Amino acid sequence: MTGSVVDISVYGLVFRHRPVTSASPELVTASGEDLGKLCEDIAEQFGPGAQWCEVGHDLHTVTSGSVETRLRLQPETCTWHADFFDVGWLNEPFDAVPPEYRAEVAAYVDLARSLWQGLVRASALRQAAAEGGIPAVNRLVHGEFDRLDAWFAALDTLHTALQGAGEQPPPWAYRLVREELQWLNSAREWLLSASAEFCWGRSGPRPDTLFEGLRYIFTTGWVDLMRPTQPGPAARAFLDLIDARDDSCEKKRPDGLPAALQDA
Repeated sequence: MTGSVVDISVYGLVFRHRPVTSASPELVTASGEDLGKLCEDIAEQFGPGAQWCEVGHDLHTVTSGSVETRLRLQPETCTWHADFFDVGWLNEPFDAVPPEYRAEVAAYVDLARSLWQGLVRASALRQAAAEGGIPAVNRLVHGEFDRLDAWFAALDTLHTALQGAGEQPPPWAYRLVREELQWLNSAREWLLSASAEFCWGRSGPRPDTLFEGLRYIFTTGWVDLMRPTQPGPAARAFLDLIDARDDSCEKKRPDGLPAALQDA
């Protein structure tokens, strides 16, 4: 094993005239640390009669599971690296992704899941609070919001990439982005709650709805977390009018007054 790669080249596994030379530790662990069995499983998963698909330059199994086995082409060596892909292509909402968009979705999933899995855990916050009090917790949490910003930027990029020919994403893309936003929002809310708990002893209740709903604004539009489907043109036009009115009121506020008085 070298770093995050396990060498399996000795087993001589070949697919599409390219050797499978390495595997991820997670894949090896799932096989019970038996590299021979792992290679047999890979050969079966991508062998005759198996169901798999091309995603860019990579190959993914297509099963009913929540994760898939993937062969990733290594550009420097033209060999395969085997690992897990943390999405099942037959599970909602990913089952509706057209083949021509799977590469963009896969790139996002890889980045988003790595950011999610790397998010600070409660044990680290607890240790920081014990060793350095509130200042230590603040320092630790500050960097985590950079992680969430990177996650949102990746989702923003995906949202734009899935626009297609129209000005709005197709229904399948809207559902996918909305579900991913739920993950991101949950991570953010958890981080805020955990920070409050370790800094002040409690997190307290938080409002979660507005008149227009709870939404995220992207470069090319917005997604309402409270709606299971994308609002129709009439509803979006109505909400855009509300936005315009609010923006107009914001510009008319007199300078120099506290925000609380301006809103009174």
